[in-house]
Amino acid sequence: MTTPHRILLLLLSLVAASAHADAAEGRPLIVAHRGLLRHAPENTLANFRACLELRLGFEFDVQKTKDGQLVCIHDSAVDRTTNGTAGSPN
Repeated sequence: MTTPHRILLLLLSLVAASAHADAAEGRPLIVAHRGLLRHAPENTLANFRACLELRLGFEFDVQKTKDGQLVCIHDSAVDRTTNGTAGSPN
């Protein structure tokens, strides 16, 4: 298993564990769509870390590139969230 796959699995495991603990204690789940946008850029490890530190659940988007790499990106193009100009990550 490649490192990006391991990181994604770890993030998913941490989110699931946190959500399970909150649900078991009867607390409402707070979910950040694409993370905490005021703390760090969306769909970044820094953003996911900020959510975890605040014990917030978060949602992120994963797409596979043409060369088989997994990337966290919401849009079909990279121009809104990066300094790149390419179209779809596919």
